[in-house]
Amino acid sequence: MKNPEFSYPTFLNKYLEANLDTCVEVINGGLLWGTSAEILTHFQFKYRYYMPDLVIINTGGNDA
Repeated sequence: MKNPEFSYPTFLNKYLEANLDTCVEVINGGLLWGTSAEILTHFQFKYRYYMPDLVIINTGGNDA
């Protein structure tokens, strides 16, 4: 994606901040052409240390 302002994480961040009474941080941890196993590995070795309250994984169509 050329412009990150049109990405799903940006829209999600704007929506949550507009509808919740708290500050949120959405991190785009996506992997281009990554399989679900690769996404899980990235979470286990990198993103879990962020101690997230919520994790949303969208594997797209690559694992179909």
